[in-house]
Formats: sequence, structure tokens, C-alpha cells
Amino acid sequence: DNRSPTTHSVNQFMLTHRFNDLRIYLLTLGFLVLALLFIYQTGGYVDGFDIQARHESLRDYGVWVRAGENLLLHKNPYLEDVILKSGTFSSLMIYLLFKLSFDNYLFFLLMQTLNILGVITYLYIFRFTSVASTVMIFLMLTFSSTREVLVNGQTTGILIGGFAIAYKILSAIHNQEIKSKYLRYFALFLASLFLIVGLDLKPNLMLMPFLVLIKHYKEFRVFFLTLVLWIIHQFYFSLKVNDLLFFSWIKNLREVVSYETNPNFFGSIGVWQVFNFANLPALFLEVAPVITFLTMGLISLLALKRWGINVAIFLAFFANYLYTYFHFYSFTPLLAYLIFKLINHKYHGISGFAISSMQFSFNYESLTILFLSFGVLAILLTLYTLPSYKATFYFCLGWVAFIPVKLGLFAILDLEPLVAKSIVALIPIVFSIFGSWELYGKKKSDKISH
Repeated sequence: DNRSPTTHSVNQFMLTHRFNDLRIYLLTLGFLVLALLFIYQTGGYVDGFDIQARHESLRDYGVWVRAGENLLLHKNPYLEDVILKSGTFSSLMIYLLFKLSFDNYLFFLLMQTLNILGVITYLYIFRFTSVASTVMIFLMLTFSSTREVLVNGQTTGILIGGFAIAYKILSAIHNQEIKSKYLRYFALFLASLFLIVGLDLKPNLMLMPFLVLIKHYKEFRVFFLTLVLWIIHQFYFSLKVNDLLFFSWIKNLREVVSYETNPNFFGSIGVWQVFNFANLPALFLEVAPVITFLTMGLISLLALKRWGINVAIFLAFFANYLYTYFHFYSFTPLLAYLIFKLINHKYHGISGFAISSMQFSFNYESLTILFLSFGVLAILLTLYTLPSYKATFYFCLGWVAFIPVKLGLFAILDLEPLVAKSIVALIPIVFSIFGSWELYGKKKSDKISH
């Protein structure tokens, strides 16, 4: 099956358009994009409205900019900045984009814009949304995980957007939609460039999805072209800095799985943070995440034949969740699939609960959370409608029910913040699995009854 992943029509969403005029939704989304760019034009809120946010800090973008600059100055960027965990190919690309921007503020704003457009591109190409149905875009742009990408100056939106474009290009090549031989070569190079930047920038997030695409389309030319481009880059700059960049990179990456030096997993909020709270042996917490990451990656490759590209890509991104190094801003590609599944079944209460859980920022005060929660819910119900009054009631009940749960995790139970955040991140995963399992059970029962 070479179609785009999602097999359900977006018109089957339980949340559907309330007004006849599509321009209302397009204008609303346009306003939402502009509002996000305005609020996060220099990073917005991070642990309060800090001084850096008002003075054009480059946030995490600055790590890659400095790495690219050090590379061109013939310095080993991994020695100059031990926080660097990405490859130098992607860092150089980001630095060149920074130099073309002529200004810190314009560069930051450009990266924020590309992140937002990347999320929308990912949703559109993989058919989680369409021009005729905008609820998924509205939800994904208001989710706290997407906002965290903008707050921290991260690149998840750009990476999944580039991945989606590479998928579309490979699909066009595979289906012989590109007739010209020279255009096919150019498309192949472009897909390789998107994939190598993603793989180089965040191998923990992009490695398994990269392998799934290669296996699905059997485009080993992309694999070899990507590898050749990366090796040429590594060889050239290793000579320039008089050091082996690859081994310097590996040395920095080792800290990610070193429990001794990073007992909080670099602030990760994956499932292993919950196990970390149970004081399990250090060796187990170092080895087990690697095993689960590789196992889920293998399962994603095996899933291609049985369940198709849709499930395979989800499982490939899910592999990162089972790794030691998983942050909330890496949750975006997973949420697209999970929320899509939730709003395509009839469990309105748990859908409201799960969607509500993803709207909150972890750092806001209780009254702010309450205000923002009801504000987003009011806008959502103004723009979109559910199948019935009963469905609306249960959806709202589930939405509101999350508020005391969230406050209880942090205030009443007084859990460690990272553990509480990790539990919140589990909610859409658990509920989506429950919904899918119930649906699978019903289909199985129908087959037996026939």
C-alpha cells in the first residue's frame, strides 16, 4: 500500500466543522500561526519571563549555530561545547542559514516559522488533516509539546516536515510520477538531503523512521547517497580540525546513556523516567532503554508488511519514546498519530481527557492553567462540533477532569516534576492504545459472529 499513511477519512472526525464557510477556519489558523510567532518570537516563557527571552536569545538554536561556526574556524565543536549532541553536517546547515538571515532576531523568527510550517506539512502529507478539515492543525498547534519546540528553540517541527517531504518525494519516484530522468536525480538528492539533516541532527528521533522509509520504498540509492554526502563532510572537516569528528560525537553521545553522570536522563520525560523514580539498578537503566529502542525499531520495520507504512512510521517514532533521551518537544510526531486515533473513535470522555492533558504547560500556575484550559475548550467548541449533546457533555467532562488530576500530580502527591511530567505524557499513549484495542476487539468479534 503506497498511499499516505492514514486510512481513515478526516471527514470521520468526531470533531467536525461547525460553520459552512471554510475561510473561517483558514483565517483562524492563520491568526493562530501569527499569534504563536508573536508570542514566541524570541522564545517566550521559559521558567518565567526571563531576561534572555527579551534580548533575542537563540536558545537551543545557538548550540547548532556555534557548532557550525566552530567548524568553519577549524575547531572541534564537540570539544568547544560538550552539550552538543548533534552531528556537524546539520549544524553547518543551520549556521549557514543563520548567516543568510543577517540578524539574530530574523533568524530566530525564521526558524520558528519553519517549525510551525513543518508541523502543518507533516499533518497534511500524512493525511492527519486536509484543507477541508482543520481540527488536527488547531489541536497540534495549541498542544504544549508543539509550543515547547518554540519555547526552547528546538527543531522537531522542521525535522518532521522535512521527513514528510522526503516521504512524498520517494513516493513520487517509486510511483513513477516524475517522468524526467534529471528531475528524478534532483528529487533523489533533495530527499537524501532532508533525511541526512534529520538523521544527523537528532539520530535518536529520526534513525528508525529513516530506516522504515528506505525499507518501504527499497530506495537504497537514497541510503547510499545520504551516506556518501555525510562521509565526505566528515572526512573533509576531520582533516580541517585535525581530529576525528565522528569519535568526538560518539564520546558526547555516551553521556546520554550514562546514568552515573546524568541520573535525571537529561530531563527526559519518557517512560524510563517513571522507572527511574523506583531506584532501579544503574546498569539496568543504562542497558534496558537501548534494548527497547532497538527492539521497537525492529518491530517498526517488521510492521511494514503486516500493518503498512502508517503503523510502521508511528512505531519508528515511538522507539525514541522508549529510549533514555526523550523530551516533550520530541512528542509531536507521536501525538499526531495518537490524537488522530482518539478523535476517530467514540470514546468522547477519554478523548477529552487526553486532549486536555496535552494543552497544558507544566510551568503555569493553577489559575492560569484553569483560565487557559477553559479558553481553549471554548474556542474548540465554537469552531468545531461533536456528534451529539451527549458526546459534547462527555468530552467536556473528560477535558475538565484532567485539571484536578494535573494539579494533584504536582501539588497533592508532590511527585518529582520529571516523574509527574512523564506520567502526563503517558496519558494519550495509554488511552489511544485502549481505544485501538477496543476497536480491534469489536472487529474480531464481528468476524467471529459472521
